[in-house]
Amino acid sequence: MFSNSNDEIDVGKGKFVMIDFDHTFSLAPKLFQKIWLMFEGAGFQVRCCTARSLDCGNDDIYEFIKPEHVIFCEGEQKQVFIKEHLGIESQDVAFWIDDCPENIPPLGLLSFEVD
Repeated sequence: MFSNSNDEIDVGKGKFVMIDFDHTFSLAPKLFQKIWLMFEGAGFQVRCCTARSLDCGNDDIYEFIKPEHVIFCEGEQKQVFIKEHLGIESQDVAFWIDDCPENIPPLGLLSFEVD
């Protein structure tokens, strides 16, 4: 059962929520701004994690998200990039919200064998 309570819920405890921009946040910016605030209110560190390059005209992102909250992965796999460049381990990310989930983990982690 859901509650209408306005009590703060601190479940995030500093874990990250990574939200993609293109074809995700950009599809419903006002909705994602509300979702962003809800995650922050629950104790999560929310970041926009995009495959874009820092040098590719990102005014559309900055219209909604502060530059210091955007991670530009420069076309690299997102999980690999944030670990190698920011020291954020996979267990530090509670949620990924992305229209293209194959861009998140290293490609080798996506393959599996069927017996």
